[in-house]
Amino acid sequence: MKKIAKLLVIAVLFMMCFVHVACMGCGTETPSEPNTMDSVPMESESESGSEVNNGATDEETAYQAWKDIEVSQPAFGETGANISAGKLLERAVTIEEFIMQYPDSQYREEAVEHYNNLITAAITGGYEKDGNGSHLYLDDNGETFSADVVTEYDTFVGNYGDTQTAEIVKEYTTLIGDADGSFTDDIKNFYDDLVDRLKNLFSMDGVGEGMNGGSAGGNNGENSNGTSGGNNQNDTMGTQGNTGSGNNSGQSVQ
Repeated sequence: MKKIAKLLVIAVLFMMCFVHVACMGCGTETPSEPNTMDSVPMESESESGSEVNNGATDEETAYQAWKDIEVSQPAFGETGANISAGKLLERAVTIEEFIMQYPDSQYREEAVEHYNNLITAAITGGYEKDGNGSHLYLDDNGETFSADVVTEYDTFVGNYGDTQTAEIVKEYTTLIGDADGSFTDDIKNFYDDLVDRLKNLFSMDGVGEGMNGGSAGGNNGENSNGTSGGNNQNDTMGTQGNTGSGNNSGQSVQ
């Protein structure tokens, strides 16, 4: 009897151990791997986001940079130029750098046209040979250049001497210096030559056509006799987007 009882106890203990091990196996069942598809973006989504953030080329980024400047502070407005001669020239350098860096840009023609507007405005002060003779950068006597604007020109040449824009301004200030600051016929002839020079500066035939001194503003709105300079300029600025409003009737120099 004792042996039977002992065997029964051993059997009970064995069964208990077996049940315990089986239960432990149930509790430690290896969990299934998480479905990472819900948390990891699909490849197409990742690529799409990359295109949104990095899709712009360097050319487009550079183009947008100077366009943004024109949006925040347009060079030209209803009454002509909104900024001083020196600032107009600095913006012209930005456009020059864009044109030189991206000679085959789809925005080249727009850039050259805007460059011509800026240069002509900064140099001629709105003077038109067939207009009323007004010049924004002359002293009150209308015969000599303002010392302030000449200083702006000289400062610009000193800061941007290695640009084509500075070469033009340097020639201009040399003429002014040779004339002791007087507004001479040689300077007026320089304005006439500037039109053709800007047409060919970047080898863009026809670009800048009709870009006479009126592009600075000052006289276009006052010149109602239908001269080609005033009318062409209004047409040019009217298609310039953010660089003008199409009505350069005057200019405020700041």
